Amino acid sequence: MSPKSTIHRIVVPSLLSPAIHPHSASAPEYVLQFLHSLRALLRKHSTQLTAFITLPLTLHPRETGLTRWAEILSDGVIELAPFQTHVSSPPAATTGSVTVQEEALQGMLKVHRLPILHEKGGGGSESSGFGDDLAFTLNRRKGLVIKPFSLPPVDGDIDAQHAGIKGDDGSVSRLDIEF
Repeated sequence: MSPKSTIHRIVVPSLLSPAIHPHSASAPEYVLQFLHSLRALLRKHSTQLTAFITLPLTLHPRETGLTRWAEILSDGVIELAPFQTHVSSPPAATTGSVTVQEEALQGMLKVHRLPILHEKGGGGSESSGFGDDLAFTLNRRKGLVIKPFSLPPVDGDIDAQHAGIKGDDGSVSRLDIEF
């Protein structure tokens, strides 16, 4: 028996993946029974236990019944949608004499539902203010980093690149660049 202050984390990677689990384990009656049992454990030990489950959406899309039930039985649902192309080195954006190095974004983060944190309800993405404008990067040094996503200006559109830093007379001052 562990002390009351110990927090246990349950991680179930690729729950319905045939590469990890036998085909019979993907039967709805077994998966739903497992999720209900896990939910009961989480409710019984709410201060000591947390769980993280991943589902391969390429094999089981969000529209399928089993995936929808798994989402209904979960407190929070996020989706990591990787970009189709991956650049091996970070892109360099050049503005004048300043070169800005950014880490390459690896995909979009979609928040479908957050855990309810107050008695009035809430937690859905429609009421939480989150949109489809979050992106993520994953690396060894920082781990998973979530940041706002915005498309950079088109390379050939120099006016759009410098529109935010020019003064009224067309000059750029140090105060205009620093926030």
